[in-house]
Amino acid sequence: MKKMTLFIASVLFVGVTLVDAQALDTAATDQSQQYNTSTAALSRTAESNSYSSDMTIIQISDIPAALRSKLQGTIYRGWENGTIYRSKNYERYVVEINYGSMTKTFRFDANGQPVRE
Repeated sequence: MKKMTLFIASVLFVGVTLVDAQALDTAATDQSQQYNTSTAALSRTAESNSYSSDMTIIQISDIPAALRSKLQGTIYRGWENGTIYRSKNYERYVVEINYGSMTKTFRFDANGQPVRE
C-alpha cells in the first residue's frame, strides 16, 4: 500500500511539474512575441526616418498620373490619408498608409511601378 501511495504521489508531482513548465514556456513565448513586435515597430520608425530625410512630403495633387492609377488598387486602400514622399530627383515615391497602430510602406518608381528594396 505504501508503494502504491508513493507511486501515485510521484505521478502527480511529475504531472504538476510538467503543467507548470508548459505555462512558463507559454509566458516566455508571449513576452518574446511582444518584444519582436516592439522591435519591428522601432525598425519601421528608423526606416521611416532614413528615407524621409532624403525625400520631401508631397500633396496628393503632386502625384504623377501613373502612380495615382496604381494606388487605386485594393492593396493600397486608404492611401489618400497616408503620407506621400518624393525623392529629390523625382525618381522614387514612398507611400505610408496607417492602419490603426500599424503602418504599411510602399515604394514606387517614377512610372508608378512597385519597387522592392
